[in-house]
Parts: sequence; C-alpha cells; structure tokens
Amino acid sequence: MTKKSAIEEIQALRGVAFLGVALQHTLGAFIHRPDLTRGDAVAYAFLFTLAKLAVPAFVFITGMVVLYNYYDQLDYPRFLWRRIQEILIPYLAWTVFYSFYAGPPPESAVSWARDLARNLLTGDGSYHLWFVVMIFQFYLLYPIFRWGFRHIGERAARSSRGLVALMSLLGIGYLVLTWLSYSVIPNVGEPLALSKVWQLFSDYRDRTFLFWFFYFILGGAAGLAVSRWRQWTTQALWWNGALFAVLFLWVTRQLVAGITEGAEGVIMDVNVATSLRPSVALYSVSVIVLAYGLATRWRYSGDPLSRVMHLLGRHSYGLYLAHAFTLDLTARAIRPYVHNLTPLPAMTITFIGCVAGALTLTLLLGRMPRGEWLVGSKARRKPSAKAASTSGTANF
Repeated sequence: MTKKSAIEEIQALRGVAFLGVALQHTLGAFIHRPDLTRGDAVAYAFLFTLAKLAVPAFVFITGMVVLYNYYDQLDYPRFLWRRIQEILIPYLAWTVFYSFYAGPPPESAVSWARDLARNLLTGDGSYHLWFVVMIFQFYLLYPIFRWGFRHIGERAARSSRGLVALMSLLGIGYLVLTWLSYSVIPNVGEPLALSKVWQLFSDYRDRTFLFWFFYFILGGAAGLAVSRWRQWTTQALWWNGALFAVLFLWVTRQLVAGITEGAEGVIMDVNVATSLRPSVALYSVSVIVLAYGLATRWRYSGDPLSRVMHLLGRHSYGLYLAHAFTLDLTARAIRPYVHNLTPLPAMTITFIGCVAGALTLTLLLGRMPRGEWLVGSKARRKPSAKAASTSGTANF
C-alpha cells in the first residue's frame, strides 16, 4: 500500500485533545476539596467546558486518519495486527501496572487474573482506560464503516445537497441517541432495570462505539476530502466561532446550575456535562470544527507553542496512558507546599506537573528497547508542506 503524507495539523489537534483530557482529570481531583468556594467552582466549570473537546476530538481524529490511509486499500489482518501492537499491548502493560499501583495486593493469583481479565475487557483498570476499550471497537469494525462509506457515503456525496442531508440525518440520529443516554436509559424502571444484560449495557454504554459513532463518521468524511475540509473549517471560523461561544455558555450554564452548597461545602456535579448529552454533543461538533480550522491556520507557524502541541500530539497515546500516574504523583508531591494556596492556583500547578511528568516519562519509556510496547508507535511519517492536498477519493 502506498503511504500518504501525514496530515500535519492532526498532531496539534491531538496535542490539544490530550491537554483537554489532562485538564478534566486534574479538575476532577480538585472539585471535592473542602475549601472549594462557589467562585472556584464557577471557574472550574468554564475550564471543564473547554476541556470537553477531548474524547470527541480523539474519536474524530481516529476516523479521519483511518479513512485517509485505509480507504482505497485495506489488508484487514495486517491493519488489525498493527493496532494490536500499537494500542492493545501498551494498554495491557498499563492495566497491569495500574492494578498494582492503585489497589491493594491481590488475595491470590487466581483472583488477580480474574480481576485483570475483567479490567481489560471493561477498561476499569484505571479511570481513564475506558477510552481504549471504546476506541479499539472502531478498528475492529472498520470494514463495516468502510463499506458504509463506499456504498452509502459515496452515493450521497455525488451532490453537496446529498452529503449535507446524510450528515444531517446521522447528526439528528446521534442527538436522539445522546438524549436517550442522558434522559431515558438512567431512568428505566422495572423489570428492565433489573435485567443483568440491561445493567451491563447501562453501566458501560460510555465505552460502546455506538455512542460515539458520529464523531468517527465526521472524521472519516473529513479524511476523504482533506483539502475541502481544511477550506471549509477555515471559512467557518467566524460564524462557527460565534456558535461555539453560544454553545460554550449553554454547557457552562448547565454545569454552574449543578453547583450546590450545603453542610459538606460546595459540590460540583460534572456529570451534568457528560459528552453523552445533546447540548454537549452539539458543543463538541462546533469545537472540533473550530479547533481544526485554527490548527489549519496554525500548522506552518513554527512558533514555540505550535512545536509543543506537535510534540504532545506525536506522543499523545503514551501521554494518555501515563498521565493518571503522573497526576497522582504530582498531587502527592506538591500537597505539602500548596496547602496555603486557593484551589485554582493549586490546580494549575498540578496540571502543569501532570503534563510535564507524563511527557518526560513517555519520552524516557519510548527510548527503551521495545518502548513502543509501553507508549505506542515510535515513528510517524514526516509531514510535507503539501501534505494531504487530496484524498483517496474525489467523491467526498
């Protein structure tokens, strides 16, 4: 298979998405502090909304890169084996690590192996590993998605009106799905709620590909028409920027409305801004389009911030796997020194330490023999100045 030039702005988008993940989890460590004030909680709400692009952006990137590279030709066994090496083997290694780091010693080898097997299947080895379980389903099911793009997408994309109609239909369907996830599924009554199968589906729906499919398809459509996608996202910067501002305030208002004060202090419920909610889904699409347009404008700037984003993007998978560990280490290390600080400055210091620590650890592990088994692929294709000017098909 002929290799294509890398889509350069993808690395910056990956870097931003990772920072969103790290920020969300850092905020999660601080929202339960007893000295949290309402003002701190409101500030956290704004930051949390900004960080909500993370998982949808990663799913979008996966769809874009996979369709861009494997639409015309697909050797599925080789494709899947590469993802097992680059994704599942590091996931296995870190699941084993977190099983020892986060919990008490196993009672027996048998119980440990049983718990490990369950954690590998569910992503419960650590609070962030669920994402790997979810994203790998798209690789497993890629031939089905590819068939859909070839037999449905290409037919609809023969006209701009047909493509808009198809994406609108999928978008409406996805909004209905998020409404069901947020408003219906948690409130299902007996006897369905007592069914073990239903409980399993309800508890783990957030790591089921079905509840993230729209971002993958949106990314795939972008990957099949990279130059047109770049042009559209940059042209949409102004009007989509205004839409982003409205949706940002809407989601933030929902978060602020969930802040309560009582005997236990200020309590902030971040679950009201779950990605599986219609308002957050609309916001996520807008912020992906906005972030991509900005990344396209920014991709050849070469300034220090751009280089940092590209560095984070190149190592985003290793950073994702490691950051929960470095976040905990950072919080433990600085706790004796920040007790006099208000929550917001303490959170900022912890966030910086988490990211810097994860990057340092990922780079060090990547230099080890077979380091890719711990942090994913070492090498990525070098982008060119004319990278991805065309895609594998002219129909999208």
